Parts: sequence; C-alpha cells; structure tokens
Amino acid sequence: MDREDIQKDELKERLINISYDIVIIIHDYHIPLFQDKSYNILSEIIQIIKNFNIKVIVG
Repeated sequence: MDREDIQKDELKERLINISYDIVIIIHDYHIPLFQDKSYNILSEIIQIIKNFNIKVIVG
C-alpha cells in the first residue's frame, strides 16, 4: 500500500484479499509516537498484520 489513509478496521479486509510478505510502516510527523493514543493504535495495527503471518518493519 502506498500512503493511503485507511481505517484500522479496513486493514483486515485488505490483508485477506491481497497477499503481502512484508508491511513497512514509516513514521514521521504524521504519526506522533509521543502520544499514548498513537502508540496504542500503532501497536494494534502491528498486531493485526502479524496475525496474518506478515513481517512488519517500523522505521
């Protein structure tokens, strides 16, 4: 996926329909990781991806 805004609920549907080997999550000023809410949501997204046996790189 290129930079595209999707809801985390839509993520499962996309992962079911398309086979990915790896997902790379690039964080910058759009993802303020110093906020607990952002960190928690990112953790949920990573867990959803890992449930599909897909490798995750965050950088």
